[in-house]
Amino acid sequence: MLEKAIGLTADPLYASRLRRRLGYLLVRRKQMASAAATLAEAEDYLGPPGDHADELYWRAWFDVKVGQGNLHYWSADTVALGRVTEEMRPHVDDHATTKQRAEFLSLLLLNACRQERYVLSAESEEIARAAYFASQEAGEWDAEFQLGFALLWRGKIEEAELHLRAGRDDAQAVGDVLTEIRCLVYSSIVRRNLGDLDGVHALDEEIAKLDDTYGYAGLVNGNRAWLAWRKGESEAAERYGNDALASLSATGPSGPGFFQWTARFPLLAVCVERDELEAAARHAAVMLHETQQPLPSELESVLRHALDRGTRRAFARALDLAKASGYA
Repeated sequence: MLEKAIGLTADPLYASRLRRRLGYLLVRRKQMASAAATLAEAEDYLGPPGDHADELYWRAWFDVKVGQGNLHYWSADTVALGRVTEEMRPHVDDHATTKQRAEFLSLLLLNACRQERYVLSAESEEIARAAYFASQEAGEWDAEFQLGFALLWRGKIEEAELHLRAGRDDAQAVGDVLTEIRCLVYSSIVRRNLGDLDGVHALDEEIAKLDDTYGYAGLVNGNRAWLAWRKGESEAAERYGNDALASLSATGPSGPGFFQWTARFPLLAVCVERDELEAAARHAAVMLHETQQPLPSELESVLRHALDRGTRRAFARALDLAKASGYA
């Protein structure tokens, strides 16, 4: 319907708005090249900012820029995302609506997540909190997840859990299943970090009631692999772990592939149990790669040592340390 409507208007603002909405939809469908082209057309219809720009222009321009920023985040293009935020920055105070200011701060946070590989700095936490308060001021309901997600990767897991719980409640109230699954998945990681098997299991039961996991099957199965391993069910841990890796690989840069540790630590444990040390080493090498979320410094050091030594004893020591923080 959007495609048909696009060809029926000559009004630049309306033509841009239709293309921006189509671009958002294409990003959700992970049709990134088409989304980029459509959002570029939306910007072309508006033209660059100038003396002619009125309130309607600026509102449309910021909406297009937010769409482009989200496209670049899900494409893992931090250079392009940074460029968009710098284009927006000089105009935010004078021309952005309250909602658009919150969206600008959210884009800054998303770029920090990518650049810092989801081990967030104190500065990024400040941005996350500013985005949260700006969203509340704008009357937006969906800021709880974003702040909870950021605090999780700051290591403030108790506060993170509170916001993820609130985000889940809000999502259920408005029927936003995507935000609900995100809150459930990352709440599971909170409970996993605390070594809470019952808590992870209860959240997994809630996830199982949903019709779709919306691209989060990899993390869901990674947590199921962890549960199975902790219960002594090696075959189930292996099955869920391999399913998780298949899903994480399939989503590419648009998915949560940074977090392969969720599946690879249980798989590494299975390999060590079976004395399959070459396979264990492959899992360790991937987790230590720069494309992955960095592990806590002590765990990273011990895992590197195990990879260098290649012995069962060295891997077992790494697993003991990983178990203490819910990685294994």
